[in-house]
Amino acid sequence: MKAVIKYDESGVLVLQRLQVHATPVPLATPDGMAQLHALLQNDRSSVVFAFPSEQATLLTHQVEKAERKLLSQSLPYSLEDRLAEDIDELHFAHRWLNEGEIAVAVVRKALMDDWQQEPAMSPVGQWVPDTLLLPVSSNQWVVVVEASRCLVRVSDERAFVCQPDLLNVFLSASLESGAPDSIVVYSSSESQLPDLDATLRDLMLVRKGGWLDAVMMSSEVPALLNLRQGSYAPILPWASWWQQWRWVAATLLGAALIQGVLSYSQFQQAQSVNLDIRRDIETRYREVYPQGAIVDAEKQLERQLRSLRGDAQSAGFMSLLEQAGAVLNAVPGTQLINLNYTDRNSQLGLTLMASDFDALETLRSKLASAGLKVELENSSAQGDQVRARLRVGGQ
Repeated sequence: MKAVIKYDESGVLVLQRLQVHATPVPLATPDGMAQLHALLQNDRSSVVFAFPSEQATLLTHQVEKAERKLLSQSLPYSLEDRLAEDIDELHFAHRWLNEGEIAVAVVRKALMDDWQQEPAMSPVGQWVPDTLLLPVSSNQWVVVVEASRCLVRVSDERAFVCQPDLLNVFLSASLESGAPDSIVVYSSSESQLPDLDATLRDLMLVRKGGWLDAVMMSSEVPALLNLRQGSYAPILPWASWWQQWRWVAATLLGAALIQGVLSYSQFQQAQSVNLDIRRDIETRYREVYPQGAIVDAEKQLERQLRSLRGDAQSAGFMSLLEQAGAVLNAVPGTQLINLNYTDRNSQLGLTLMASDFDALETLRSKLASAGLKVELENSSAQGDQVRARLRVGGQ
């Protein structure tokens, strides 16, 4: 990575080289476009669009084995109950963190369309939240303090943006999952540093600088959660690639045809075995349920068994609802907008409006005091109130 495209303080797209004393160049100028094309011509991955992280919702998601093959199609529905907006209006991008977990970025499709219409953005193949370009270390957090916001990188999968007066609240909440050895804070002046608790101040290492200085301090380019996936993937230079790789492609095609002929005979045999198995399954199913249509025998049998056992999750749902409801009624100015329950995790998803961030923090503390496990998934100001999404479960 040699340069980034980002919005400056006035909202103008600029090209910023990752060099000491480099001056940002507006992209809407001949010089800016010329520098961008020169960089992309040498290496298409050398430029990254670092968009404001406030425009994205960053999540993590545990992936089951059955979900992996169709992850792109199933991911929106798996995360639907954790998001306040209609999933049809959202774009989902993901990156594998380990064998069973992914990091996810969710952005409105309308915003993606606006960025894609920018003349300079189409050839740039990597669009990444600006917080995820900050250095990451297993025992160190990075904070960049700006005039109107603070950017925080906690770990490989966790990063967020908040207002400066809320930095202490969010950092204190992050300590619940473990304290780092140090918190490196970048600020252009000491007067911008927010007031933090003594526990946090003892971990602080203050450095003069901003977001660009923090990014340049990274010894290596981190693995990036790139938004250009699915329908927004960059168009590749197929013509030049074909000239370079056509003979290799022809050889592979010939090998594939030979393999296809061999596989077809194996497929015919497997299909015959599969038909025999399906007939046996239907015979066994009819021994239990002689009537009715068969669509998926295994799922139909499971559904029948559940109906005989009764709903084992209802008691857990009612208990959580009773505890959470009592706390919600005790916090003035709190309005519940949406509620859902996930059987798999035995958790309530609450979308609510609070009078302010203090009321939201009061609600979170009272839920925790009531013996409940509380996770603040996202929050945003809406007029004079705060809209938030909480996930509540038993300890």
